[in-house]
Amino acid sequence: MLSNVQGKVMPGCVSLAQILRVLAVVCVALLASAAAHPQGSSGRILGVVTDESGGNVGNATVTITDVARGVSQTLTTDSDGAYVAVNLLPGTYSVRAEYKGFKTFERKNILVEVGKDVLIDAVLRPGSTTETITITEEVPMVDTTSTSLGGTISNEIINDLPLNGRNYQNLISLRPGTAIYPGGGPWTQTTNGIRPEDTSFIVDGITNDEAFMGLSVTNAAAVLGDAATLIPIDAIQEFNTQVNPKAEFGWKPGAITSVGLKSGTNQIHGTAYAFGRADSFDARNFFNHFNPDSSLQPKTPVELEQYGGTAGGHIVKDKLFYFGGFEAQRYTVGNSLEGHAPTTASFATAANPAGNPAISIPDAIAAIGGQSKVNPLSAYLLSFYTPNAGQGTLVALTFPNQNSSKNAIGKVDYHPNDHNSLSGSYFFGNDTITGMDATELLAQFRTKVHSRAQTVAGHWAWTPSSTWANELRGGLTHYTLQIIPSDTTFPYKIVTGISNPLLSGIPNIKIPGVGGVGGFTELGAFHKSIKVLTAAGGAGSRFPLWKPSFRALHRLPASWVEIPSGTSRSGFMLAMPKTTGVSLSE
Repeated sequence: MLSNVQGKVMPGCVSLAQILRVLAVVCVALLASAAAHPQGSSGRILGVVTDESGGNVGNATVTITDVARGVSQTLTTDSDGAYVAVNLLPGTYSVRAEYKGFKTFERKNILVEVGKDVLIDAVLRPGSTTETITITEEVPMVDTTSTSLGGTISNEIINDLPLNGRNYQNLISLRPGTAIYPGGGPWTQTTNGIRPEDTSFIVDGITNDEAFMGLSVTNAAAVLGDAATLIPIDAIQEFNTQVNPKAEFGWKPGAITSVGLKSGTNQIHGTAYAFGRADSFDARNFFNHFNPDSSLQPKTPVELEQYGGTAGGHIVKDKLFYFGGFEAQRYTVGNSLEGHAPTTASFATAANPAGNPAISIPDAIAAIGGQSKVNPLSAYLLSFYTPNAGQGTLVALTFPNQNSSKNAIGKVDYHPNDHNSLSGSYFFGNDTITGMDATELLAQFRTKVHSRAQTVAGHWAWTPSSTWANELRGGLTHYTLQIIPSDTTFPYKIVTGISNPLLSGIPNIKIPGVGGVGGFTELGAFHKSIKVLTAAGGAGSRFPLWKPSFRALHRLPASWVEIPSGTSRSGFMLAMPKTTGVSLSE
C-alpha cells in the first residue's frame, strides 16, 4: 500500500523516467550518426574504396597508421565503399586498403593537418592480396573537402620565418583576409577589418579565449609590450587559421585559429635554443641624442635573453607517449619620452627680480616670502619630480621596460587499443613586467603588470566500430591579470588616510599652467586611483578624474590640500593640509 507521499511522488518520477528515455534515444541517434567534422587539434582521413570499373567496394578493410607513433586504426567500409578515420593527431600517415580478390592498395606520406580533412580514395585492382600497389606521390595541395579560406602553418615554417618575440600569433597575418594594425601589438590582429577581440583561438582542442578582453589565454596580451605568456613555438606542431570558419565555430565572427601541440613518438626527440640581443651591437636611436641641456644622452638600453627546450618520447612503445617544453624570456627596453618638471634654475635678473615663479622653484620660494613659508608637505612632494636644472621644464624620461616571463607545457598521449585514444595537456605561464604606461616622472612610478595563465585540456576518442565515432573533450582555463603601481612598497613619509596599500602613497597630482605658461607632468604613479588637480592662478580644487563611483571609495579626506591665490607653483608651495587631512609621518 502506497503512502500519500509516495502516491504524489511516483507519477512525477514516471514522467521524469520517460523524459530520460527520450533523451537517451536522442543521444544514441546522435552517436550513430556520421562522424563530425574535425575540430580543435585533430584531423581526419576519409575516402571511398572502388574497383577499376568505379563500383563501390563494401566491407573492405582500411588500416590507418600513424607512422611516427606506430598507432593503427582499422576500419571497414560501408555499403557505399566509404570510410572515415577521425581524431587523428597532426602528422604523417599511411592508408592501406584490402579486399579478397584484389591487390592491396597502400598510400604513404599522407600529411594530416590541424582541423583539416584529407581525401584518400583507393582503387583496387584484381589480383592476389599478397600483391601491394604502393602510391608515394603527395596528396594534391588543393583541398576539395572544404570551402573555408585560410591555411595551415607548420612548425618548420614557424621556425624558419623571422619571428620577433617568438609569438606564433604574429604569423596569423600570413593568411588571406587577416592583418595586424600598424605598430603591431597584442590587441591588433584583425580579420576582414573587424575588432581584434572577435578573433578566436583553440589550443589542443579547447577554446582558449579569456572573458575579460576576449583574447588568447596562453599567449596572453600584455598591457606593455607583446604577449606576456607564450606557448614555446618548438612545442607547436602547427596551427590552422580559418578566415571564414564553419558554423560549428560560430561564437565569434572573426578567424578561428586552431593550435595543435606536438606529441611524443617512439623516437626520443627534442630541441634546445637560446637567443640574445644587446644594445652594444645597436645603433643609437635617431631621437636619442641630446638632453634638453644639450648634453649627450646615454644610449637607450635594449637587452634580450630568450631560451628554452623541448623533449618527447615514449613511456610504453606504441602506447604511451610524453612531450614537454619550457621557454623563458627576459628583456630590458628603454624609452625615449619627454615630460615637464619644475627647474632648480632661477630666472631672476636686475630687470626682472621676480624671475619666473611659474616654473622655477627658487623664484617660487622667493615669491611667497622665503623658505620658511614653504609648507613641509609641498617641500616633500617636490622631491618626487624628475631632477631638472635646465632653463625650461622639458626633461627626458628614459626609464626602461623590464620583463621576465617563464612558460612550461606538457602533454601525454595514451593509445590502449585501436578503439580508444586519450590525451591531456597542461600549460603554465607566469610574467611580470615593469614599465612606463605613461609619462611617469620617476622609475618608481612605473606600472607593474603581473600575468599568470594556466590551461588544462583532456581528450578521449572512442571509435567502437567503423560507423560510430565518439569524442569527449574538456578543459579549464585560469587567467590572472594584476595592474598596480610599482611603488607600493616604497617607504613614503606621507599619510593620505587610505589604508589600502595599493592606493596609498603619493596620489596623482596635476598642476596645469597659467595662460599657456608652466604646467608639469602628473606627479605619482599613473595607475593610482586618487587624483588631485590644482587650479592655476587661484584657489585650488581637488577631485578624482575617474568615474563618480570611485569618489566615494577612494576619495581623499576632506580638503586634503588647499591652494591659495597665486601662480600655480607659488600656490603649491603654500599648500596647507587640514587637521583632518594628510600629514607627514617621520
